[in-house]
Amino acid sequence: MIIAIPLAWPALVLLACTPPVREAEPPGPAIAAAPVEVVAPAAVPVVVAAVVPVSGRVPALLAAAHGDGLVVSNKDGLVLLDAGLKVLKVLSRERGRYLRISGDQLYYFELKQPRLRALDLETGVTRAVAELPRLRNECFEGGRPVDPIDYVHSQADLAVVDGTLCLDLSDRPGAAATETFNLRVDLHRGAVEQRMVAYLGGDVCGVEREREQPRLCAPSGPPRAGVRPSPTGRWALRMDSARGDVTDEAYALVLLQERASGRDHMIIGRKLRVLRAGADAPVDACKISARASATWLAGSDVLLVEGCRDRLSVVLPDGQIEYRLVDGYVAVPAAGASPR
Repeated sequence: MIIAIPLAWPALVLLACTPPVREAEPPGPAIAAAPVEVVAPAAVPVVVAAVVPVSGRVPALLAAAHGDGLVVSNKDGLVLLDAGLKVLKVLSRERGRYLRISGDQLYYFELKQPRLRALDLETGVTRAVAELPRLRNECFEGGRPVDPIDYVHSQADLAVVDGTLCLDLSDRPGAAATETFNLRVDLHRGAVEQRMVAYLGGDVCGVEREREQPRLCAPSGPPRAGVRPSPTGRWALRMDSARGDVTDEAYALVLLQERASGRDHMIIGRKLRVLRAGADAPVDACKISARASATWLAGSDVLLVEGCRDRLSVVLPDGQIEYRLVDGYVAVPAAGASPR
């Protein structure tokens, strides 16, 4: 189904399913194939910022971080922190989910409604961008209307690129998903397009995925495998699937290798602990799914880990671990980085 709707106003994480079989013929009656219709928003006018940020210019409200910090949403609102997690300023008293920074705009969804809003990082003014339709599908809570943002399962399922917000909604995380909707939001006009891109041909959810349709857009996807060095090069981040777990979804052990000594360290409790060569990982070591995010800050050896203990885990340069209950978070772009 392809739906176009007007604007209204605005760290995670499983049932195995048969791998998708792609069919060349058009999908059956479960989803009607039709051109995507875009309806310009009418209920609430969208105010488009008239000022386009100069490439590499740091927005005024982020200047205090010096290109090395993060923005979190918590009980105080949208808060700018430095690399040591010290509060620099409260950007807004509003709170949000799935924060994204693009140019001089901070995008986020409201906590209890599928409304997309934007905070102007030059002026501090927030505005409505778009409202997503309530999701009605038998595989999503039996067909009752649900908040679609509740079914964005990881940071990898949502991205902002070139004036467009793209996201995937699935009934289950990762490879266990049997129904997937792909949405594209025009951030300038507020227009929303929606398409079911993977769905079942039968009446029972969770049996098999029979058909797939082309996406409207592609979210960022899970991080690429391999070693990711920290900004200073002191640490190397990697995911060890051999020491992970496989339940309904595969989980990998988060390892930080100290480059000078070659020793691997795990996230356990409040500090990094050395993992002996050949030893198994303790049950309480941090393990995350392949779609979960583990991201270095732009300038410091500070690691943000999503999905460890179902909250944001922050590994500081001295090896201490901070756990933060947040609605959402995003790393501040490096100073001088070109806006997207």
